[in-house]
Amino acid sequence: MLTTEYVMNPDTYYSKMNKVFETIELFGFEVIVLEHPTSNHLSSKFNNRKSVRSDTCSFVYNSNFVISHQSTAISYAILCFKPIVLISTIEMSLCLDNPIPLMHSYSKLLGIPLYSAENFNDNFILPSSQVDEKLYSNFMYRYLVSKGSEYKLNINIVLNFLENHFG
Repeated sequence: MLTTEYVMNPDTYYSKMNKVFETIELFGFEVIVLEHPTSNHLSSKFNNRKSVRSDTCSFVYNSNFVISHQSTAISYAILCFKPIVLISTIEMSLCLDNPIPLMHSYSKLLGIPLYSAENFNDNFILPSSQVDEKLYSNFMYRYLVSKGSEYKLNINIVLNFLENHFG
């Protein structure tokens, strides 16, 4: 049992992810890093690959597939029926907020593989452009949206709720 917070070495993380990206680029794909909105321009950490901090949904929509650990980008990929390449690292399992169990759940619920960055080159299979639409739809309606509200803006849902309950 972990009793202290493990702090992942950023240089180790960037090195592992850059190796993953290099493998994907061998297939002829451009890797675009979608940064967290509060990040501090990480392009140099990812070997000067193009990086953006806004319009994530549009980039996901126009992508061939999404590479992720756990982020909002996964929800966008599911909503856009985009293949997802899940990547874990050994260090993630050492963190108190270990994301790997959640990634295993994504893998099982969406029918997608979970890759380890440490042996990515040996195991990676380019994802099909087709996803399991039934699994994606089940996930979408179980965790992301409700039938009947999937085409409504959040602001309209909230305003309707407030009008109906507070008048």
